Amino acid sequence: GGMLTCAVAPHVLYGPGDALFVPGFLNAARCGVLRVMGDGEYVKDFTHVDNFCHAMMLAGDRMEEGQKAVGNTYWVTDGQPRRIWHAMDEAAVGMCYESILAKTLVPRWVAMVLAYFLAVVGWLLGLSFKLSPATADILMSNTYFDIRATETDLGYQPVVCFEDGWRDTISWFKENQEQWVGSAVSLVMNVPPRTRKATGKYVD
Repeated sequence: GGMLTCAVAPHVLYGPGDALFVPGFLNAARCGVLRVMGDGEYVKDFTHVDNFCHAMMLAGDRMEEGQKAVGNTYWVTDGQPRRIWHAMDEAAVGMCYESILAKTLVPRWVAMVLAYFLAVVGWLLGLSFKLSPATADILMSNTYFDIRATETDLGYQPVVCFEDGWRDTISWFKENQEQWVGSAVSLVMNVPPRTRKATGKYVD
């Protein structure tokens, strides 16, 4: 016997200490440059980090010969898809930033034209911009998953609801701004991550 495995995949993973998803939005909102693209009603599944860990532990307990989970792939989410731009507006307002929903929405075609323009500029100058055609399309599309197999095969149920998880995440970011606030350049371009000095402070 070889090693028994299965795949457990989250979508829009978030939580206190997130270094990927939430900081990018909040940095843009902090500087006043974040705008809702499209109609702002696009829904996506979110996954709190505790729910992801819970599903991983459940999967690990089922890695035995004859278990249905062996060799399969399972999506894990908070249970119900949410409107991503409304969630980010709640985060911005929770941080005492200006509401992004109160600002003028950027039409889908304008966002896509800008994304392709930046892609061409990046290709010509050897730069990497955060707004790419793929990113724009992701932010202006619906993405959600059927997790019934995860529930039946792994016995999964969310241990943290989105409302509680999102509120705790916003609170963490509000209390730990020195750990995630980025430079103005990092809002539009992909730059090397900051490193931590022995003092515990970050440097660019």
